[in-house]
Amino acid sequence: MDGNGTDRGYNSAHRALKLDTRAIIEDPMFQSSTASQWMQMADFAAWTAYQSLLRHPGKRWAWNWYHTYLTGSDVNGGPQPM
Repeated sequence: MDGNGTDRGYNSAHRALKLDTRAIIEDPMFQSSTASQWMQMADFAAWTAYQSLLRHPGKRWAWNWYHTYLTGSDVNGGPQPM
């Protein structure tokens, strides 16, 4: 989740959902990736997907990381451009 934890919009949006239709038990909250290995893994997956699509010349070394390490776990078979 992007931000620094001061935006309470995620909490408000979650609380606005009908209780019987919520799929998430707790309100979403910001957590720095430096404090959580799960967040670090999510950041890695998102960043490598982004680099595989963007193909920034200065990050050529990361262009194939998503394909090499994550495609096998992706139910969509890879990142999808939007």
